[in-house]
Amino acid sequence: MGKITVQKLVKGISDAVRAKAAEVPDFENGAFRLLFVPKCEDANQFLGGFGVDCEVDFGFSIKEGGSRTRPAMDEQKECACYGYAAEKIEGCAYALRNGFGRRSSDMPGGFETWGRVNDPGCVVYEIFSAEKFGITDNPSPQLYLRIYVSVSGATGTEDTDCALAVGGVIQDWCEAELGDDGFGHMEKYLSLVKPD
Repeated sequence: MGKITVQKLVKGISDAVRAKAAEVPDFENGAFRLLFVPKCEDANQFLGGFGVDCEVDFGFSIKEGGSRTRPAMDEQKECACYGYAAEKIEGCAYALRNGFGRRSSDMPGGFETWGRVNDPGCVVYEIFSAEKFGITDNPSPQLYLRIYVSVSGATGTEDTDCALAVGGVIQDWCEAELGDDGFGHMEKYLSLVKPD
C-alpha cells in the first residue's frame, strides 16, 4: 500500500464530507468521525503499525475551525456531535455484525443502549484483498479494512448523504492501489454503500 498514504486517504475523505456538508443550508456546527478497522497485518501496517486489534479514529468539525457542538434549536437540546457520531458508529457496527445492514439506521431501535444508537448518519465501507494485497490464484477475497464514516449535526438524511459522499474517494484509492491487474470486478474488492 504505497501509492496513497493513510494521510492522503483521510484528507480526501474529509474533503468529500465537508464539500457535501457545504451544500446543506445552515450546516455550520457538527462533527464527523472516520474509524479505520484493520482486518489483516497489511492493513495494520498501512494505518501505522499499531496492531491489528487497534482501530484508528479521526475526528473533524464539519466546518474547518467550527464548533463540534450543535447549539440548542427550537425544542431540540444542544448536541455534542463528536460524541454522538461515535454512538452512530457503534450502531452501524452492531447492524453489520448482526446482518441488519451497513448503516447506523439499519440497527433496529430495540437494540439501542448506552453508547449505541440507530440514528442515520453512519455508513461502513469494506475493502477486500486482491492480488496486490498478497492474495494470489484468484481465491475468494478476504476482508482487508473497514472504514466507518459517521456524520452528526444536520438531519439524519443530510448526515447520511455526507457519509455516502466519500464512496468515490474510497473507490479511487482502491483503483490506485490495485491498478489494472485483476481489478475488472470492483464489487469483488470494495463494498460501497449505495444511496437510497
